[in-house]
Amino acid sequence: MCRNCMVNVSTGGAAAAGLTTAAVGAGYWGARRLGWVDDGTVKRNRQRLEDIKAAGDDAKGVATALLKTSACATAAGWFQVYSGGIMIDTVATRLQAGASTNQAIWGLWGNAPVGTVVQRFVRRAAFKYQTPGTANLVMRPYQVYGGMLLRSNLTAGHFVTMLARFPYLFLNFTTYQQTDRWLQTWRAPEQRFRSKSVLEELVCVSTSTLISTTAITVAECPKIIDQVHGKPGQRSTVMSVYNQFGIRRLFQGYTSCFCREYLFNVALLGSPGFATVIHSKIVAGELGAAGHMLEGNEIVVASMLLGLPMGFLTSFPDQLKTNIQTGQFLNMREAWSWQSAHGGGLRGIYGKAAIWRGAFIMHAVVAFNYARDRVERYIT
Repeated sequence: MCRNCMVNVSTGGAAAAGLTTAAVGAGYWGARRLGWVDDGTVKRNRQRLEDIKAAGDDAKGVATALLKTSACATAAGWFQVYSGGIMIDTVATRLQAGASTNQAIWGLWGNAPVGTVVQRFVRRAAFKYQTPGTANLVMRPYQVYGGMLLRSNLTAGHFVTMLARFPYLFLNFTTYQQTDRWLQTWRAPEQRFRSKSVLEELVCVSTSTLISTTAITVAECPKIIDQVHGKPGQRSTVMSVYNQFGIRRLFQGYTSCFCREYLFNVALLGSPGFATVIHSKIVAGELGAAGHMLEGNEIVVASMLLGLPMGFLTSFPDQLKTNIQTGQFLNMREAWSWQSAHGGGLRGIYGKAAIWRGAFIMHAVVAFNYARDRVERYIT
């Protein structure tokens, strides 16, 4: 392109930009003169732009919170299942289904103490391998105990439980957080970020329980079948139960599961708030050795103090849920009618199984909150 052409193009572009700016300015001045645009309109437009920007920031905050919640739910679920939670849950479930302690833990169907059975097996093995060179084949007592635990299949249902922990905890944590954010919009601006009241805490817990129970009810059905009727090497899944019994069987026991999960969520979701109280009253209260010992472990202590009693109380709905999901009954009314007439009523529920159930819930609340707390610290 020639030099004169380039000069003409650049001059024309500058002229066009100048004319456009002048036209826009003139149009705006004319609109102001005619009253089409006033100070109120300008303020509203500015407020609208600020609202759009705030909505964008809020959306980013929600997306970040969901990502953080996903990581916390995954870590907490896996940690709880494979740190011993599934074995405690299996023993509690078998006791609730009517098995004895020998049956629930060791898989023994006789009444002889487990120690007697082990010694009997060791003596028979020693008698069998008396020939020279076979003495090393005799099993030691700890090997017999280990073999009995493996045969007992205490990890039954671990895979479906591990897979279900993510959607369950994700729905639980996310619903709780979003309900809390919604409640904040109803408060006065100066009280927006204050601690939740007891009523607000119950609203958050109720909403999260209502949503998350859907996921856990479906996942619990194949797990209960495996724990009560399953054999080593055999594994039930959600799809296998659906193909065999239909979708109604998967949601059978939703009401009792909701009652159980509500008590559980009081401990799980209420622990962070209780940990804050412990920190402010004990750790920050300068109580000497007690405060120093609890510092940094408030969430663990709060989870233990809430998890054990709430876990013990969950035995009632969980006992009914177990009997419903094994296919014996259709609803809580039928399950309770049988329990009161043939199962010993409340005394039959709050026995050994309730102790194991309390230990399981305490372990679950501690594991969930500990893993979530550590992941949040790592992310932030």
